[in-house]
Amino acid sequence: MELSNQDRQWVIRTPDQRLRVFVSSTLKELAEERRVAREAISRLRLAPVMFELGARPHLARD
Repeated sequence: MELSNQDRQWVIRTPDQRLRVFVSSTLKELAEERRVAREAISRLRLAPVMFELGARPHLARD
């Protein structure tokens, strides 16, 4: 079965087919709020992507 162009726009293009929700803020000052947000996102069966999870151990390059 092939999807129409209109249907294709609603296909989630992630490996697990879940929408990802990016959570960004200061880590220390809003730790409790970030924890609550992560739990709420998970309860909605969405994938929380926390800001610190994307950090890399090396310095940025120009």
